Amino acid sequence: MNTLTFSYTFEYDNDIVFFSYFQPYTYEDLKDYIWSLEKRKDECAPLRNMLKVQKLCDSIQGNTCYVLTVSENVNDMQANSQKQVIMMTGRVHPGEANSSFMI
Repeated sequence: MNTLTFSYTFEYDNDIVFFSYFQPYTYEDLKDYIWSLEKRKDECAPLRNMLKVQKLCDSIQGNTCYVLTVSENVNDMQANSQKQVIMMTGRVHPGEANSSFMI
């Protein structure tokens, strides 16, 4: 059996320090990633018809919850209404930063 241990020296009296077992994935990280997808879509003609980013709703904190649709001819509602759907969700709970990296 292995055990991970570490020590930390507090620099200031009454200091508040947070430790994370996983690299944080912030809301800003998410927005930056979606922006990079949108930029790539604008620069590459074949991607224009494959990716659609829409606002689903706002969270209680006022953050936008996005829906990303990836499909051939993403704007053809008639054709898409006949397709099967695979829905993936990540980061259902605040402590699930690792799911943001996986999705």
